[in-house]
Amino acid sequence: GQQVHLILQDQMRNNRYVRDVVSVSVTSPAVQDNETVSLQETGVDTGVFRGTVALSTSASTPNDGVLEAPSGVTINASLIAADGVTSATDQAQIVEGVLLLLDAAGNPVTTLLESERVRVRLISPATPGFSVSVQVTAALSSDSETLVLVSDGAGSFNGELPSALSWGYFLVENGWLSIGNVEGPPYQGDTVTVTWSGGGGAPLAASAGFVPSRLSFLDDQGRTTTSYPAGSEVHVRLERRNDTSPLYESFPAVLANPTTGEEESLSLLETAGDSGVFIGSMYLSGLTTLFDGELGAQPGEQIEARSSGSTQTAAVVGVALTFLDEHGEPTGEVVESSPARVRLFSLADNLDGAIVESAVIELGALGSFDTESLTLTETGPDTGLFEGSILLEMGSYGNPDGKLQTENSGPPAYRGDVVTARYGAFEATARTIGARIEFLDAFGRPTDSLTGGVPVQLRIFDPFQTLYGNSFTVSLWSSKNDEEPVTMQETSPTSAVFLGSIPSSLTAWAGPDGLIAVAPGGIVEVRHATSFNPFPLTRQATIRGSSLVFVDAAGQPAEVYLESTQARLRLVSALDNASPGSVDTVSVQLTAELSSDAETLTLTETGPDTGVFTGAIPLRLTWGYGPPGNGLLETTESTSNPPGVHRFDVLHASFTGVSGETTMAEIGLTGSRTWFGNAAGSEVLSYAVGSSAYIWVEDQNWNIPGQWNQVQVVVQSPATGDQEYLTLQETTRDSGIFVKVLPLTAAPPQMGNGVLSVVPGGQIEASHGDSFGATASSAVANVVGSALEFIDGSGAVVAELVEGGTARVRLLNLSGNQNAGVAETVTVTLESLQSGDTESLVLNETGADTSLFEGSLAMAYGPGGSGNGTLETLTGDAPEYLADAVTARHGSVSATVPV
Repeated sequence: GQQVHLILQDQMRNNRYVRDVVSVSVTSPAVQDNETVSLQETGVDTGVFRGTVALSTSASTPNDGVLEAPSGVTINASLIAADGVTSATDQAQIVEGVLLLLDAAGNPVTTLLESERVRVRLISPATPGFSVSVQVTAALSSDSETLVLVSDGAGSFNGELPSALSWGYFLVENGWLSIGNVEGPPYQGDTVTVTWSGGGGAPLAASAGFVPSRLSFLDDQGRTTTSYPAGSEVHVRLERRNDTSPLYESFPAVLANPTTGEEESLSLLETAGDSGVFIGSMYLSGLTTLFDGELGAQPGEQIEARSSGSTQTAAVVGVALTFLDEHGEPTGEVVESSPARVRLFSLADNLDGAIVESAVIELGALGSFDTESLTLTETGPDTGLFEGSILLEMGSYGNPDGKLQTENSGPPAYRGDVVTARYGAFEATARTIGARIEFLDAFGRPTDSLTGGVPVQLRIFDPFQTLYGNSFTVSLWSSKNDEEPVTMQETSPTSAVFLGSIPSSLTAWAGPDGLIAVAPGGIVEVRHATSFNPFPLTRQATIRGSSLVFVDAAGQPAEVYLESTQARLRLVSALDNASPGSVDTVSVQLTAELSSDAETLTLTETGPDTGVFTGAIPLRLTWGYGPPGNGLLETTESTSNPPGVHRFDVLHASFTGVSGETTMAEIGLTGSRTWFGNAAGSEVLSYAVGSSAYIWVEDQNWNIPGQWNQVQVVVQSPATGDQEYLTLQETTRDSGIFVKVLPLTAAPPQMGNGVLSVVPGGQIEASHGDSFGATASSAVANVVGSALEFIDGSGAVVAELVEGGTARVRLLNLSGNQNAGVAETVTVTLESLQSGDTESLVLNETGADTSLFEGSLAMAYGPGGSGNGTLETLTGDAPEYLADAVTARHGSVSATVPV
């Protein structure tokens, strides 16, 4: 009674310029029926063909489009190869039904999480009625439950029931499947078996084993992965259902490198209360340093994650390829008629650490069959990251023209094209979409969850819409059956980014009033008509009655707090704005997971009728349990739960408003922060030989009020073996921020002399032990032979130049300082990317024997006139109108800034 799906791979029948059709013979010998089935190629030059034929238990004649195949018979498919010699065949058995156990996404599974819902599907189109009953049994607990599966009207019956881990008494036929386990060792989980005996033939059965947890490595897009490029961020997901609660929780994990023996503790935070899904991340570094919060790993090595009795491994590789969206984030979707951005990580193409290099990749579009080469440029000297973009254009294949033509499948589905980037054996794919629609939260971040009572904000990236003006209208619908138009306005000429918003209300009724009526638990849906698809593009977001978030001192969402600082909260709740004419207050419950401290924090409305409430509470590190209710949230650390694994505390906040909805937030803690910087404290990634490194530490646990405090740091240069133990002084009393200047020299190492011996191409590392004694914070900086930077009139480093202004350059270079008794000069080259202008600039040493050289050159807008003493810059061409970029070069050293 189902459809038979056929897949054929046949390169000999593949005409590379068109989508081909192949006919396959399908027979049912037992009843002497046969059908000829047309298979359509999935795309141009794929050599993969798909098609279907319907099955029926009723009598059928040959070639009527329906294959007669009652239960118990075997059907055959065959095709003689194009060479006339060989053939391809396959067989399938026709059965009364198929019984499956499914995950939450509807995919068949052979393992389930303990306490996960048991989802069952029976596929049996020939079975009449609206429902069937199956028996669900657990092997270890011996529990047995009857489950009713309900017909979906399309030949399938579906149902589910909860499971729960039971250590003793349970009731049979109570609507819950009680399961057991044997702790071991070895651990033994229960097995669930589902049986259906209503088909008239032999009973059907399906089984799955229960596991206590499931551990996965994820890529930047949240997909499971088995490898990471060196230096990237590792994401770990733990699924565990046994001990969920309405509150957020955390779970400890360990990331390890079996090759080096390094192990780092990682806290996995629950994604939502009672979700049973825990997420955490950590960066891979090039150095093996214990307890620094980063895992040292090199290409060719394996990393290992361990948590809750589960283990997962991933390989560390030297090459990775990915598509980027317009925000520069990894994506699996690229927008039609926009630049497709690609990032390559390749250690093999980073041949010279002193210069910016390039790499070439190939791009292809599956539907149009266009192929193009694209040169990627390294993002900076010695980064190993190469980026570039190519313009997508809707159209059919033509000769390589520097643009990648794409198309959609046309009616009825209008599926997007598939774009593939290839670099040797490595590739990345992305599907084309008509536009990218995003809902934005109050901080401008993409979100799928909005707070009722505040404006609904939208961002749409649609380059093709720019051909029709700088604005357009979309439709916004809510589950309260309200529908309102929203005007989208382009942010700037040719940006192709359109923003729009509309007020929302939790108390309003549906009607065309410029206000979208929403309800907690409901949804809103935006509908946007794109240029090459008759069906509107849609996106949905859920509505909450309130939102709660931990923020930093600037009011922005915080990712982690330092111990002994402050916890700051921001609540948005329109329904708790009880007195529009005055400032209201609400109470939030705060707990520390490890110390068990609990405090009530009063949040104050930011002004009359805003519905936004903020407040803060001091944090303090303690060595035990914190007394509740004293206005301080005491936190602690643990190395005993589980044994040998270090854990920082986790803060939980919850709020229940007048709507009865509970909103929660959580945030992790860390002991300190260490970084290399300049004199002002801004982070620095590299230093030149002969310069001085500024080592900065923030550690509020060592901040004793009213005193000038000190912390200890060890700085080492692995290339020379030199090591210095430094005492950092607090910048001001009670700041908790400490700094020390360390000169870098090319002289032979001498430990303890207050000067660090370094070599160009090497690295320096600073490490500061946290006060609890189990962890440390660290920082790494590169060492270069010379340094080139753009500065302003006061000598401060700048990240951009102003059109028509002055380009000021500073060079630190020991080799240019030949005579210590006089101030000398060196010459650098300035280049403009868009205008092509090239100018020489003489830099003067700032004084005898300083090795610092500075100089400036006037800039002007216009086409490049090389050698005229003025640096001309231009704006790029359509469609992106990119700003110009100026590069200063001295030998192999360069610096680039936008104009």
